[in-house]
Amino acid sequence: MKENMRKLLRIIWKPLIGVAGLAVLIIWTTGAFTDRVEPGVEEYTPGLALPADAERVPVRIASVPHLVDTVGTVASDHAVPLSPRISAAIEEVLVSAGDRVTRDQVVIRLADRDLRAALNDARASLRRAETEYERIKRLHEKEAATEQQLIAAESAFRSAESRVDEAETMLSYTEIRAPMDGMVGDRHAEAGMLAQPGQTLLSLYDPTVMRLDAAVPVRLVDYLAIGDTLRVQLERPDRVVDGRVHRVVSEIDPRSRTQTIQVMLNLDEAAVLPGTFGRLRIPTTERERHLVPTTAVYRVGQLELVQVVTDERAIRRLVKTGQTLNDEIEVLSGLQEGDEVLVRPMK
Repeated sequence: MKENMRKLLRIIWKPLIGVAGLAVLIIWTTGAFTDRVEPGVEEYTPGLALPADAERVPVRIASVPHLVDTVGTVASDHAVPLSPRISAAIEEVLVSAGDRVTRDQVVIRLADRDLRAALNDARASLRRAETEYERIKRLHEKEAATEQQLIAAESAFRSAESRVDEAETMLSYTEIRAPMDGMVGDRHAEAGMLAQPGQTLLSLYDPTVMRLDAAVPVRLVDYLAIGDTLRVQLERPDRVVDGRVHRVVSEIDPRSRTQTIQVMLNLDEAAVLPGTFGRLRIPTTERERHLVPTTAVYRVGQLELVQVVTDERAIRRLVKTGQTLNDEIEVLSGLQEGDEVLVRPMK
């Protein structure tokens, strides 16, 4: 009997231990072996704790002009297209787009073989005419030639001189030179092409006198005057520069009801290329605005947020912004007078 009990215990002792351990685990997970937390309401403090060096500023209320953006294109106030004066094949193009050139620098050479031959013929004719003129003049001094013969010989000599001058002038046209210091814009010429008078081969522009040409609605033109300083937002490079109203084109576009305003840009030489997109900011009527530093606004996806200081805590708040004014930005909604925001929000 005892032997049978020992055999049975050897068979079931491991399962019994497993069942006992499982039971202890179940009881422990119910919290029977730990102190219970009494139900209640835990106090919650919204926001983030402010660090000791947190910089905060109140919302500023200011009366500033309303800015209206109009789009424009950058151009040089001094741009020159280069065209040949004669019809000839292009022998060599010495510059490329973006190169800097100086006044009288040769930029294109045209084929000149025929013109050099014509110049040599004209010079040979001049030598013959000069020799004949000198001979007739000596004879006339000896009364061996008539006055009519002398006049005819002199006329032939002067005509030969004119033909040489004309041939030299035509030959000079085979070298197309830069009429000013500047930069090469578009290049439409390649060696081997046939150049025709009036055909634009290169364009030059002066990078020191760049302007923005903006089509301004007629209703806004009265807010502008010659000499006014305006802000211009350029696309490339991405920067804001000052501009001075240089001229107002008197003609009105009947389709868009706009006038072209030309604004000279105050920027470094060669800092912007012709054709660059820009926005001209025109100040109109003034109104009160809520302003905060631009650094106080940050974005999460499409949301604009600031961190408002309340009871020494930074609380996130959704806002809607408007135009940027130097280092401040307009807040259209979400803030009111008396609110304080962090200049540099905590992320």
